[in-house]
Amino acid sequence: MIEKEHPKISMNRQCELLSIHRSGLYYSPKKISKLNRELR
Repeated sequence: MIEKEHPKISMNRQCELLSIHRSGLYYSPKKISKLNRELR
């Protein structure tokens, strides 16, 4: 999808082409705590 080390197209341009925000590239979901797993 996005190649961070692409030699010709910057990350900004790749994000524009895919209509996504750069901040979304760095998002990683938090793990569910043990308590929340037990409550589910």
